[in-house]
Amino acid sequence: MKDYSKPNQEVIIERKQAIMLFSAGVLVMILVFALGVLFGKNLANRKLAKEKTELAKKAIFPEPAEPKPVPGTTSEIAQKIQEQKPPTALSGATVKPSAETQAPAQKPTPETQAQPPKPVAPEEWYAIQVASFPEKSSAEELIKQLKANKWETYMGEVEIAGKGTYYRVYVGRYSSKEQADKALLIFKSRETKFQDAYVTKPK
Repeated sequence: MKDYSKPNQEVIIERKQAIMLFSAGVLVMILVFALGVLFGKNLANRKLAKEKTELAKKAIFPEPAEPKPVPGTTSEIAQKIQEQKPPTALSGATVKPSAETQAPAQKPTPETQAQPPKPVAPEEWYAIQVASFPEKSSAEELIKQLKANKWETYMGEVEIAGKGTYYRVYVGRYSSKEQADKALLIFKSRETKFQDAYVTKPK
């Protein structure tokens, strides 16, 4: 009879070897992983310890701060003086004297002084005549009303033959009749009860 025990034994030995090799490989991988973790922790601990050492040094031995310039010190005053110095003239350049340095300013003579504006004579300006009253009190009352409405109002007296003295109420002073006519249109548009007002030369 054939002996079948030997081939079976060989197969069993190969399986055991494979299992052992696999187990050894797994064990090696675990060891490598564990060593890597330990090495990484060691590096992290060293870095953290170094940072703590630096912080402790800074806390115990702080770096000296740069002194700030105190206002009014000699260095600051010298710097301000240096900034206020006029720029030096370029070599070879000539500076022309200005008109102010060439000759002193001449004092204005009476002929060159500006003459004050001459007052406008009554016959040279126009006004708006609003009303004419034989009683002065009536003219004064109307002047108060017009002044309350921001009009330049004044009164003039005139003698009328056979009637006596009349008191006329005027508005405005205009250098030309064209200006007075334009002002009359504005006056009538605002003061509708004085549509009989007209432009004249005050007397």
